[in-house]
Amino acid sequence: MLILTRKVGERIMIDDGRVVITVVEIKDSKTARIGIDAPQEIDIHREEVFDALVRDRQRRGISENGDS
Repeated sequence: MLILTRKVGERIMIDDGRVVITVVEIKDSKTARIGIDAPQEIDIHREEVFDALVRDRQRRGISENGDS
């Protein structure tokens, strides 16, 4: 795991700049708001949403690549 310290307005570049993460706001030194710019074909989910999607796929018997 790579751990970085960033200030508001600073960015993290991933995959030759195809994915850009920007620190938008930091509240109470506890919560960071981030913006993510990425190609449309890349799915981006919060962890709890991702976990729910995985559980739903498992419940329906669908593999990660969409095959049944």
